[in-house]
Amino acid sequence: MSVLLAPLGRDASGRVAHLRPAPEGQPACGTVEEILASDPARIDLHAIDKEDGTVGLFAVERHRRGVPDPVPPGEVALRAFVIDAARQGEGLGTEALRKLGPYLAAHYPGAESAVLPLARENAAAARIFLAAGFEELPDRTGTETGRRRLRLRLPELRMRAFYGWRGRMARALVNVRRRVPPGLRLVLGLLLMTGGVFGFLPILGFWMVPIGVAVAALDVMPLWRRLRGPRRRDDGR
Repeated sequence: MSVLLAPLGRDASGRVAHLRPAPEGQPACGTVEEILASDPARIDLHAIDKEDGTVGLFAVERHRRGVPDPVPPGEVALRAFVIDAARQGEGLGTEALRKLGPYLAAHYPGAESAVLPLARENAAAARIFLAAGFEELPDRTGTETGRRRLRLRLPELRMRAFYGWRGRMARALVNVRRRVPPGLRLVLGLLLMTGGVFGFLPILGFWMVPIGVAVAALDVMPLWRRLRGPRRRDDGR
């Protein structure tokens, strides 16, 4: 399963308690405990999930209308981005950053860009973010400071509805994997598809059909792979 990004409620902090930033990144983003203690009135937390659990965390500060705020209208600020030190080297951060723009566009529809303040000495992190599509902004003060500002332009508004729907589908499948045991997923998927067929009735809807297919596939695809068995390599013999 690929990396999935999802909102993280403060009541679900136990999901990320095991995360530990890499030593070189901790001075910039702080510890997980410090991130969890940030002000929920201005900082939103988001999880980076894999099938085997939560592997990362990032924090987003949003613009607040009518309140003195360092985040201007049309922007969000990325205040922390953590991949568990034990999972470094698996490409999880790169994959999460590739999905970050569409994800932020879907969850912060008023934002046109995401800005990341970064210490100048943290050149390794800067290379990763720049490779993921961030661009460096000129120094607004006109003097060399100890921090750089990187910006990620978010997708156009016309694409946000699509990415928002896809993100909701992905999060629903993550919850089904966690809460519905194998075997019952197929039953749940068939029930959803049946409800979708009668989508013209109240409460039900045609949207249930694609969700039912995706849920049923969680059981069907592993079974199909076992029935096919391992693929034989054609070595010419």
